[in-house]
Amino acid sequence: MGVPIKVVYCSEISDVAPDKRSICFGHCELEKQEIRVYSGGTFELTWQTIMHEALHLIGDMTKISILSMDSMQKHNELDCLANVLMDMLIRNNLLNIQEEK
Repeated sequence: MGVPIKVVYCSEISDVAPDKRSICFGHCELEKQEIRVYSGGTFELTWQTIMHEALHLIGDMTKISILSMDSMQKHNELDCLANVLMDMLIRNNLLNIQEEK
């Protein structure tokens, strides 16, 4: 671990997925040490997507299978986990992110 991860903000949703055809709000690649995220959504969606993709990377780095994406159910559960983590971090002032005006 301790690997710096680059976050790439994509203004076009088609630029997020590596195949440029799939529609997704975020994508991560451990080999590139990169998270790609669609920046045209809401501020909250962007940060939730970053958390979601970061959890995928943590799963890839640690081989924790509950963070893998081998089923749609696990993917939906990971989405819930990302939402709860973001909410907890923000509400308890452990993460201070503010939308630029």
